[in-house]
Amino acid sequence: MKIVSAPLGVRVVLRSLVAQMWWGLSTLLCLLPFGLAVVIAGTSSKRGHHMADGLARFWSGLMLRVAGIEVVVDGLENIDSNKTYVLVA
Repeated sequence: MKIVSAPLGVRVVLRSLVAQMWWGLSTLLCLLPFGLAVVIAGTSSKRGHHMADGLARFWSGLMLRVAGIEVVVDGLENIDSNKTYVLVA
């Protein structure tokens, strides 16, 4: 008996489709609760803005982990913690 596997092109398309479905599902599952919590916290009070910032940071880190993205920072020792920066990638 001979086992036949799918051609390489079909495997690549299927792998891409599964990855896109995983990303879409995980985005929805994270977006709904965290997005709603950030909006509610951000509009509630002055203290809520700090909570919204923390939730947004946690949510973005969670999304990066779900996507399998590793964040690498070069030159972090040159950042002064007493100053404000705008980082653009």
